[in-house]
Amino acid sequence: GHIVGLSMGGRIAQDFFALFPERVKTLTLVATHSSFQDFTPEERQRFIDLRRKPLVEEGKQPADIAPLVARSLLGPFATEAQYRRLVASIAALHKESYIKTVEVTTMFDRSQELGSIDVPTLLVYGENDPLTQPEKGRRMADRIPGAEFVVIPRAGHLINLEQPELFDATVREFLLKHGQ
Repeated sequence: GHIVGLSMGGRIAQDFFALFPERVKTLTLVATHSSFQDFTPEERQRFIDLRRKPLVEEGKQPADIAPLVARSLLGPFATEAQYRRLVASIAALHKESYIKTVEVTTMFDRSQELGSIDVPTLLVYGENDPLTQPEKGRRMADRIPGAEFVVIPRAGHLINLEQPELFDATVREFLLKHGQ
């Protein structure tokens, strides 16, 4: 099938390909990375502290951290409606599952497998993504044979939310080019 994953979904897509390569026709990795080792120690700590610390050490709920986390992910051109939509999504997270996910995701590392991806692969990054900057995506694309790399202007981490028409057109063009 055609696998598309954004952020954590992109890491899940990389895991899926590693486990079931025969089931993947194309891979679209959006605003993601292949390893938390791609981040500086300060970036990793900020990621954890912004999410885990308030929930575990301060007893807060996802709704309490949602405004700050949302602001840390959206680019400077996001609308107020897009911000509210993301806040609502984060606020609805199940606290214990989210904490476990934050802890485990920092151990994720598929960087050694990038060169073995042998299906058409598209990497899409937001020009203004504060978490997975386009340079991180470019480095991933350079390691995947034949990968296509696209930067969506005026978008932060939630490209599909911030620039939905351009995001959809980019992914649709890639999928049409590589069969349905």
